[in-house]
Order: sequence, then structure tokens, then C-alpha cells
Amino acid sequence: MSNTLAIASDLARVIFVLRDKPEALDEQRAAFRLLVASLAGQSVVITVDRDGIWFNETALPTDYPGTHGLHRLFWAHHVGEIRIPPAVGNAALLAGNA
Repeated sequence: MSNTLAIASDLARVIFVLRDKPEALDEQRAAFRLLVASLAGQSVVITVDRDGIWFNETALPTDYPGTHGLHRLFWAHHVGEIRIPPAVGNAALLAGNA
């Protein structure tokens, strides 16, 4: 669970830095490096519904940093599932064609 929480936190950081600080390129690069490191070459399936958010079928606590914000953002944009394949790189993550 701790690695799952790290991935969720790092993904939230990437998304919110991209959204809120589009000019902060160094901060964006650092956030992507943390996310790729926390993924550690594993695949992740993120599932979202009205009640919560799951990473690889593990429900995330809504009070953990980033998970509540991710859930709200994904749910508001009708994102039901995101699949991140193993060993994905920064460019593929950013392009959305992983």
C-alpha cells in the first residue's frame, strides 16, 4: 500500500504542477522524475467512480495527500480509468499515449 500511496501522491503532484504552474519547467521535470521512480517499472490501473479512487484494485484513503484532489479532478472530467504500462517514460506520460 505504501508504494501505491507514493504513486498516487506523485501523480497528483505532476497533474497539479502542470495545471497550476505551466511555466515551472524545473518543478515539472522533478515531479515527473519522482513519479517515474515511484512507478519503478510496474504497471498501474487507476479506476475512478463516484465513491473513490483505486490503484490496482486497492482503494486509496481519501484523506491521504493528493488522493482527494485526484478523485475530484478525475470524476469532474469523467475519467473512469487510466492505464500506465510498465517502464513508461516521461515523454509518453506527458503525451498521454503510454
